[in-house]
Amino acid sequence: MSEPARGPVVIVGAGQAGMQLATGLRQLGSTASITLVGDERCPPYERPPLSKAYLTGELERERLWFRHEQAYARQDVELRLATRAVAIDRAARTVTTAAGEVLPYEYCVLATGARARRLEVPGAELAGIHLLRGLDDADRLRAAIRPGVEVAVVGGGYIGMEIAASLTKLGARVAVIEAAPQVMSRGVAPVVADHVARRHRAEGVRLETGVGVAGFVGDEAVRAVRLADGREVAAELVVVGIGAAVNDELAAAAGLATDGGVPTDACARTADPAIFAIGDVAVQDHAFLGRHVRLESVQNAVDQAKAVARTLATGTPTPMREVPWFWTQQFDMMIQMVGWADAGLEWVLRGETATGAFAAYALADGAIQAVHAVNRGADYALGRRLVRERIRAEPGQLADPAFDPKTLLPARRGR
Repeated sequence: MSEPARGPVVIVGAGQAGMQLATGLRQLGSTASITLVGDERCPPYERPPLSKAYLTGELERERLWFRHEQAYARQDVELRLATRAVAIDRAARTVTTAAGEVLPYEYCVLATGARARRLEVPGAELAGIHLLRGLDDADRLRAAIRPGVEVAVVGGGYIGMEIAASLTKLGARVAVIEAAPQVMSRGVAPVVADHVARRHRAEGVRLETGVGVAGFVGDEAVRAVRLADGREVAAELVVVGIGAAVNDELAAAAGLATDGGVPTDACARTADPAIFAIGDVAVQDHAFLGRHVRLESVQNAVDQAKAVARTLATGTPTPMREVPWFWTQQFDMMIQMVGWADAGLEWVLRGETATGAFAAYALADGAIQAVHAVNRGADYALGRRLVRERIRAEPGQLADPAFDPKTLLPARRGR
């Protein structure tokens, strides 16, 4: 495209990415009509607190809203809640809703996200088995928790460990079941994963690692999780947190290619020049990483939405070049990660794990590729620059507590 969007923009999906795009277009002065379609009943809201402060009751429901409905109206954004898009006619450039309404578009942006993946094993239909992806899920889970209740969390990734920490704080007796040999082993520095495991065990969380789930046991309601080795873990409640399934069915039905999500170029354009894809549903040609990748993170959703907003508002294709970053909070641990943690990296520890505040720097061919910090925000902030500028370092330098990594950065000019 070489001209700004002037006709209707229909955004399918009212999560972080969709909301950011709608408001970003207005902030950039776009006068195109904007319709934001979301299938939930409430206004667009933050999802990260669902497994943390909202689940523990420390954050009230309306504090989750990005903004109230009136704010969208003031920006002339038509917010369609409890509305499900069921079809895209690419030739006619229309989106059809479940109610039969036909929405014309000049540009359609898919921000349909992902849903919690279900565990298809015997007993999966029993009462007491929960997923956590949306606000209603969090409300149901929070209502079921009481002190002393036995809970099994299936999945020891970010979401599973966050849920385990939150439910433990509420007085539940929690066991985490993870098929991998260690919790949080995918994409996290080994020293950080080990620290997380020790911290959870110190809080009373039982960790069953290196074993899968064969099924759930119970009559009408779950009473235990049967492990692949034949053992059973008692559980009055189960929370399944084994990752996400991408909501790419709408794109596939419209004839767009899908491959674990909707493939896009670096500017979030699909194979159809009138359709973009952003957020968790997009498999993007990542301009910084130099590879096709699907990233599930708030930062990625926001940065992609900002880039597409600039593309549509100005007519100039804008790639998203930001360094990926992620975070998780469990008990008193704030864990912040920047960069992409491939297998086979050389990890260098800075600080002492026993203090509960340390960082791990990852090197690939001498360049700093990732920084993972536990309660060390300064290392994380510095790491964003070190990774973005592809700064090189020696392992011995980074391991030396007297060495200041800031000295690795080139001196700023014009000062």
